[in-house]
Amino acid sequence: MGSTIKLGSIFGIKIEIHASWFIIFTLITYFLATNIFPDDLPEESRTVYWAMGVITSLLFFSSVLIHELAHSLIGRMNNIPIHKITLFIFGGAAQMTKEAESASGEFKMAIAGPISSLIMAAIFWGIYNITYDSSEIVSQIAVWLMQINLVLAIFNLLPGFPLDGGRVLRSIVWKISGKYKVATRVATLAGRFLGVVLVGGGIAFIIVYQDIVGGIWLAFIGIFLENSARASYKQMELQELLKKHTVSQVIRKDCEALPANTLISEFLGEKAPLMTNCYLIKDCGKTTAIIE
Repeated sequence: MGSTIKLGSIFGIKIEIHASWFIIFTLITYFLATNIFPDDLPEESRTVYWAMGVITSLLFFSSVLIHELAHSLIGRMNNIPIHKITLFIFGGAAQMTKEAESASGEFKMAIAGPISSLIMAAIFWGIYNITYDSSEIVSQIAVWLMQINLVLAIFNLLPGFPLDGGRVLRSIVWKISGKYKVATRVATLAGRFLGVVLVGGGIAFIIVYQDIVGGIWLAFIGIFLENSARASYKQMELQELLKKHTVSQVIRKDCEALPANTLISEFLGEKAPLMTNCYLIKDCGKTTAIIE
């Protein structure tokens, strides 16, 4: 993802925020401050509603970050390197530098996220019960966070790649069949089907319930899921293809050697157009010129 803001690191994992995160943060805050909290606490002021909205949104995305950290830490324990976590408009994503090496490693990493969300839901449920009689503001924030973490856990367990449930499905098929590619195919097809269903559900929301905002949002999630599933399978195919070749098999060794004193400006202006096939990566449809 481009256009990210670096926040720092936790357990050596870089934490970043994508520019699109500010859109969803603003929408959630607005929704809470103008719809949810005024209905639950009609006697409070507008300032209190907005303060509650901001605090609740920050706590919600903290929960999303914990969800992704659970993936990352369990992934590391199963030899799956995690480079960074990015919060964006659809939640969060942990960037792996390689896929799981075993079905059990995939399962453990995938299930860790929903389990952490369920734990967070239980914690907020406890806070709600403790503060119900003493602080309505805290209890209302807690009950909403309990509900949204529960929804987050259930939604992520839907069996469609790249959702957590899709990875769980892949790990199960992988364990049974012993074939990573077959398991990935099954999981990504399930993800694409789920994406189409969500798009259809979004359209139904608009037509049946006249919920334009909710319907468009659901459809966008479906489109994102379908595209991600399709791209994930193509990435897997490329990785499998490259595994079959050594570097010596995919480069040309008859490249023209440039003099050491060649200026970059001279190369870009005169020589580069003549050297577009200097290094050729077979089967990828792209060429790469390497200058040393």
